[in-house]
Amino acid sequence: MNGHQAIGRYFSVISVIPSSLYVVFVYMLIMSGSWKHSPNWSQAFISLEHIGIGGIGVLAFLSIGIGLVIHPIQFALVQFLEGYWGTTRIAQAVRSQRILRYQRLCNELDSGSVALGEELAYLKRERIEAPVREARLISREDEMIRILENYPSATSQIMPTRLGNVLRRYESQAGRQYSLDALQVVPHLLLVAPANHVDYVNDQRSQRKYSEFV
Repeated sequence: MNGHQAIGRYFSVISVIPSSLYVVFVYMLIMSGSWKHSPNWSQAFISLEHIGIGGIGVLAFLSIGIGLVIHPIQFALVQFLEGYWGTTRIAQAVRSQRILRYQRLCNELDSGSVALGEELAYLKRERIEAPVREARLISREDEMIRILENYPSATSQIMPTRLGNVLRRYESQAGRQYSLDALQVVPHLLLVAPANHVDYVNDQRSQRKYSEFV
């Protein structure tokens, strides 16, 4: 029972809610008259308010149907957005160029933030009163550090997409505060985790295997 509840929550949040928003948006776009003229959103909202029980049922049916269709392919889609594009020559050539681009960007940001930090230290050390210059240096340094936080700390872990880099960074940091490697520890934690948590993880695994199969 817990497994079905976990899958149900996962399916509703990941699949049905986005597909429901999409269906409602398309419905409002059609009712706004956008096929013939600029969208009349007031007309669309009025139509949505008076849609009735039958209309709600149709939209709900379409939302669930779209959710069922996209649910199995979500893992493959996320992997593509992460930057896993296969081993073909073209895919690898594009992937390599994107990785090199982000590596250069990270190196430039790292060097730039260090240079700005040194300049700020120089102003403080020499007691130079330059509030405008100091504010600009601090602002640029903060932005560089913020951008760097979206990339893995190790250059060898850089991915070819922004999403892939963000996920890789947090994946590599998981468990670091406890000096643990989460990828090695999690299987052992599952042995003592609550049943509903284990069911949720197994649901993710089943979705991944199904996506790889199709």
